[in-house]
Amino acid sequence: YRLEGIVFVIDPAPVPDGDVDTTLEVARRLQSLIEASGGASIVTRSLSESQTTPGIRQSRATVTSATVAIGFDVVADGPGGVIVFSQKSSSSAEIDVLSDELAVELAQALTEVDLDSVVGPVSNYPVLKASARPATRVRLGSLSDDADVASFRDPTWADTIARSLYRALGERFGAL
Repeated sequence: YRLEGIVFVIDPAPVPDGDVDTTLEVARRLQSLIEASGGASIVTRSLSESQTTPGIRQSRATVTSATVAIGFDVVADGPGGVIVFSQKSSSSAEIDVLSDELAVELAQALTEVDLDSVVGPVSNYPVLKASARPATRVRLGSLSDDADVASFRDPTWADTIARSLYRALGERFGAL
């Protein structure tokens, strides 16, 4: 895909008490794929940062004139598996519809990795809520699910997730 002129905000939320920073691993891989295709990306945190509060990440996410935003998180407790959430914006119903469509497309792409990938309820995650662009949040799994934890430790899994998302984003926003 050619992604010239497309700017992606990627928000990898900090992982609660995980031994692997799964969200950042997927974000870095997705960022590499986007940039190799000529797109630009803004990642809201890095591995070396100690300041990863939602407020700091939100200010990074809203500074740019991005085309789309995608966030990643992992929960400490709760159901396992990949869940894609449509992010509601504070700006317009049109952007909310685009976010809903994007969530469905990403969930479909992720069935290659997790057959049970689903679209979850609407998200109001503060980092992306102020975004005036289509946005989704991908819950990569739960630290209380043994199968998810095993996947988090597998670099091939993170790469497969990123590649699936890249294909869906490329089909939506790029040109062949």
